[in-house]
Amino acid sequence: MNHFVISTNGRSLFSSKRRLLQSSLVYVGIGSNVGDRLDYCQKAFSLLCSSDVGVALVATQKRAGTEACPYNDIVLTAVSSLYETEPTDCPRQDWFYNAVVAVRTTLSPILLLQCCQEIELSLGKNIKIPKGPRTIDLDILFYQDAMIHSPDLIVPHPSALSRRFVLIPMAEIAPDFIPPENQQTIKAICEGISEGSIVRQKQGPEWATVTPHRVIKF
Repeated sequence: MNHFVISTNGRSLFSSKRRLLQSSLVYVGIGSNVGDRLDYCQKAFSLLCSSDVGVALVATQKRAGTEACPYNDIVLTAVSSLYETEPTDCPRQDWFYNAVVAVRTTLSPILLLQCCQEIELSLGKNIKIPKGPRTIDLDILFYQDAMIHSPDLIVPHPSALSRRFVLIPMAEIAPDFIPPENQQTIKAICEGISEGSIVRQKQGPEWATVTPHRVIKF
């Protein structure tokens, strides 16, 4: 299996292959249905693969008296096409743009969640209605084969295996992935789902090429 990492100015974000092999494979969902949906998704993607929001995260950790962790230990391995999707939980709102990205990271699940939340805040996320419109969503769908149940984070994401807007892009980039405590692949689950919301492809993976980083193959 080939490993890919994002780099800035030609420098690998992982300090060594050893750290890369110690990292966890994580799938993150991206979604937006307010304003320029494509722009919000592109900005979220770019921030996730950069160190910009890491400065804010480190500052947050210092204020809280917790140990700072190098944010740039997040590297991209795959990105799905961009899909326009019908709202499901709260139908009377604009349609979403959705995608899924696969990353490798040495961050713990909670630190990765904090990174995602910092990105959301920086892009103006402010949900006034539960499950209502939002500028951006970054959801940790799967963190390797971990099962996490905490007040702040549930992994796998509770809706990951029941929503076409998650399963279709997941099946595109990880068709053979078997979720924890499941015997079927993502592709099989996607093919057998009865939930019938409309999911239509808007762009291929090139929607995410706005990031200024380049991809390196190990």
